[in-house]
This record gives sequence, C-alpha cells and structure tokens, in this order.
Amino acid sequence: MLKAGRLGRHLFTNSAKRFNGTSTEKGSKLSSMLWGAGLVAAGAGAGWYWFGPREEAGEGSTAQRTKQLIDDLQKPVKEKFLPPKQDDPRHPRPYTLVIDLDGFLVSHHWDRELGRWRVAKRPGAEIFLFYAAQLYEVVLFSSMQQFEGENVVRKLDPYGCISYSLFRFATRHEKGRYLKDLSVLNRDPAKVLVIGHDTEGFRDAQENMLVVKPWNGDPSDRSLEKSIDFLEGLALSRASDVRPVVSKFKDDKKYFPDSFDDLQRSTYEKGRQETEERKARRESSWLFRMFAFASPKLSNAKPLPDYETKKEERMAVRQKEWEHVKGIMQKQLEAEAAKEKSFNEEHKVSWWDFFSSQQQAPKSA
Repeated sequence: MLKAGRLGRHLFTNSAKRFNGTSTEKGSKLSSMLWGAGLVAAGAGAGWYWFGPREEAGEGSTAQRTKQLIDDLQKPVKEKFLPPKQDDPRHPRPYTLVIDLDGFLVSHHWDRELGRWRVAKRPGAEIFLFYAAQLYEVVLFSSMQQFEGENVVRKLDPYGCISYSLFRFATRHEKGRYLKDLSVLNRDPAKVLVIGHDTEGFRDAQENMLVVKPWNGDPSDRSLEKSIDFLEGLALSRASDVRPVVSKFKDDKKYFPDSFDDLQRSTYEKGRQETEERKARRESSWLFRMFAFASPKLSNAKPLPDYETKKEERMAVRQKEWEHVKGIMQKQLEAEAAKEKSFNEEHKVSWWDFFSSQQQAPKSA
C-alpha cells in the first residue's frame, strides 16, 4: 500500500508540475492515496480473475464464460452452411465436388519489385471449373479470410462455375490448424468428392479426398486438365458411394491425377495391343487380302495412336470447345455490363439535384 501510494504521488506530482508548474502538498497527498488504492484494487481483481480457484467456479462464472467464448470462436459459425440438396431432373448433378483455393487453384508469391503479394492462376483453372460445373455441384472450401478469398474468386471465376464458397468462418480451429469438416456441407458423405492438397485441413475426410500436388507457380503444370477425365468418368458411372472409387487411386508415391493417369494408360495400351493383334490376324487371312485388294482403305489403315497422342487430341478438343463457350459467355457479360452502365447514366442524379429537389405530395381529390 505504501509503495503504491508513493508511486501514485510521484505520478500525480509530475503531471501537476507539467500542467500547472507547481504542486500542492495536500492535493498531492490525497491524490497519492487515491492512486494507491486504485492500483491495489486493480491488481487484486486481476490476480483473482486469472489466478483464483477455478474449480469452484459455477456455470455462470467469468472463467466459464471466457472458456465458452474461446470454444465458440474456434468452431464454425453455423452447423450447416449449404441448403438441402434438391435433385434437378433437367440437369442432374448427383455429386458434390469440394476444392481448395490457395495452393490448388491459385498460388501466392511475394513480388520484390512491387513490394506486395501477387496471386497467380494455375494453368487450366478456368477449363477445370467449367467442365466440373457441368457435372458436379462445385463447393470451394478454403481457410483463407473471406474478404481476401472472395476477391480472388471474383477474378478467377467470372462465369459463376463455383456454386458455393466457404472460407475460414466455416472451419474449426484446433492446435493452430483450420480444419475443414464435411459435415457442415449438409451433404451425404457418400456423394462428396474432395480434390486438393491440404491433407491436414481435410484430415477427417481422407476417405473422400484425392491429393493433388500443391502448385507453387510452375507454368508447365497440367494437373487440373488431367483431372477432367476422372471427373467425367466418375459422374457418368453413377456410383452409389465415391469413397471406394477414391481408394483405388490413392498412392503414397504419386499424386493425383498421375495415379489415375497410369491406370488409364495401361488400360488403353492393353486395349490397343489387343486391337492391333486382331487386326494383324485378320490381315493375314486370304479372305481379307482378297477384299482389301478391292478396297485400298482397308489395306492402308493407319495404326491406332498411342495413349499420349490420344490424350493430347482429347485435351485439344476440350480446349477448343472451352474457348468457343467462353467467347459466348464473355459477350453476355459485356452486354449486361453495358446495359447496367446505360441504366446508371440514365438515372444519374447530381448531389445538388438530390438535396435541392423537393418532392411534392400528390394532391388529394
């Protein structure tokens, strides 16, 4: 108490000298007593709050309320974020595709010249979203802050291929990690496919997840384009549960879609070899040689292309189709933007007219 009083007296005396140039002995003694009492009370209250016996605290105590507040801040703000799924018979999309943003669709890197962070788009991100949206309900689930993630999505997906976007507010914070729980999607887990690189974030959804190599800015990466084949095959299979299908392409040594690409290559090459063998046996028969002599197209038939050539041809067709549809959608966006601009200019009102105009009430009959 005496030490606190001396401290309070010292503080009051210095402040009084700064403002008045002098100090009053009686006033300084009274103020020092008040300062000391205030400091002791504050210290006692803080000590009781932080170091008091918490085991005796009831449900309505400050300690319990603080603990409850911390627990609530670490949980998602809601239990369910997506509305109930309704199957549309005109355009059925039985599965939900969950993807990540940072490290999967885009990559952040520091630009030393500009002195700020820049966002790069992964090669094939737009065509991946376009084809995925035709077959799946696409849900973006990222641990990024909402204000930052929405700006990236607005530029990355101007055509609205992503159905829903969930950010950090939908995650659960635990031991320094933002965990993404599929239960908040309000979807059947058997119908949910996860493609991304954040294995720690999706640690409770490993049965649904295909792990893709994180992207760090490599311009030659084609993981997203290669994944389209698998998305099309799974959607057309109409499997009752996606998890057994996902388990077939989990490889500890390889990322997806390389694991799927290997199986697809072996299957195609096996079929191509069998086809070439049947063709060779057919050409060796005298009946075929007789008809082939009359039909040069049969005798000069080219061999089937290998897997890599066939894959490149298929991806080129997709790219051409995407460019065509993209041009149509871009013209629609430009027409809507021009229409909105014309409407705003037509109804433009200056500040002077807004404040000076007086609307007269309609005259009563």
